[in-house]
Amino acid sequence: MYLIFGGERYYAAGGGYDLLGRRESREDAIAFAQQAIGKEGVEPYDEDLDFMEDEPRTTPIEWAHVFDAESGAIIATYGDMPLGGGTMFTGIRERKA
Repeated sequence: MYLIFGGERYYAAGGGYDLLGRRESREDAIAFAQQAIGKEGVEPYDEDLDFMEDEPRTTPIEWAHVFDAESGAIIATYGDMPLGGGTMFTGIRERKA
């Protein structure tokens, strides 16, 4: 399983909110990520929150990463690096006081 994350360079939603899609094969995931650059992500429409808008909001896709769910590695990157991006964690620990 491959997860494809992406979004706007300066306003990444963060975490799972940047998920664009998932694909079973590496080749399909890479093709999807490459083709996403320069397009727009369509946000879910919520008429309670978006009552002043006629259409769902969109966000430009300026970066995309393909994440291999089995290995835990980003296997491909496209477009600009998201602001604040580039840090990968190797684990977690308790916060120091």
